[in-house]
Amino acid sequence: MDRKALLLAAFIALIAAPARAAIVTELQMPAWLQREGQQQALTAGTSLRELDLIETGEDGRLAVLLRDGSMLRLGSHSRLSIRELHESLDKPASLRATLTISQGSFRLSAASTTLPISRDITVELGNTVASVQQADLCGNTTAEAEVICLIAGSFTVTHPSSGRLLMDQPHTVFRAPKAGAPGPVTPADPEMLQAWIAATQPVLPRGLTIPDGGWVVQLASQVEERGARQLARRLQQAGYAAEVTTAEIGGRTHYRVRITRFDSKAGARAFAERMKGQLDLKGAWVTCPAAECKE
Repeated sequence: MDRKALLLAAFIALIAAPARAAIVTELQMPAWLQREGQQQALTAGTSLRELDLIETGEDGRLAVLLRDGSMLRLGSHSRLSIRELHESLDKPASLRATLTISQGSFRLSAASTTLPISRDITVELGNTVASVQQADLCGNTTAEAEVICLIAGSFTVTHPSSGRLLMDQPHTVFRAPKAGAPGPVTPADPEMLQAWIAATQPVLPRGLTIPDGGWVVQLASQVEERGARQLARRLQQAGYAAEVTTAEIGGRTHYRVRITRFDSKAGARAFAERMKGQLDLKGAWVTCPAAECKE
């Protein structure tokens, strides 16, 4: 199944679930979820809530699908706070979200939809605030500046030093230094625009996980439960959603540390090789727990 079909399946599952206004549909680890003061490794398929904080690490990427069909992507070393996430399933249905991106790269694709649902999405980058109903935009925020580029559609951007501005010319950029007033809207450099878009796309085949991914990477198999759980905790703290399972071999219990939901055999293999190098694990291998798994 290709990525478009997988995203369609995730979208159908999302709109069918009454309490899932946002779901992580693609994830390249490491990434973390902070919820109610507790931090854990993020997993594909996680339903996000208001006040959740998401962070990605080195080489981390993720995609969040909103119920209205909008897609938010984050690049590596990014930080997202869901300050508001409210939906009404009454007729007409509506979705209102306030997404604060305090660090890193993002892309929000809020294209037209045939769904009977209205949207009101706000993206906050420090002083720069974008109000989006129908637009495809990308950008980043760093210690020096806040940048938003319009790819298609239109949105309004607000800044304390420049007021409210309509962005309706494709491939134009609004740039505001952290200290001082923003400059005039300018045409986007084509190479820079492509770099901004690429910064939020998964790097394949580096190990992409999806909600119903069938490939599993077994990172270790130990006869002592304590050692396996210590390794799993170490991985979880590092932003890798590891778990411990058991297998009976020769009348003895083996504790296996694994990470699941990889979308392909190639991606799982690439991830296993990366983890071998990072953790000095010589026994990592790839398995597929379901007979219907395909490359």
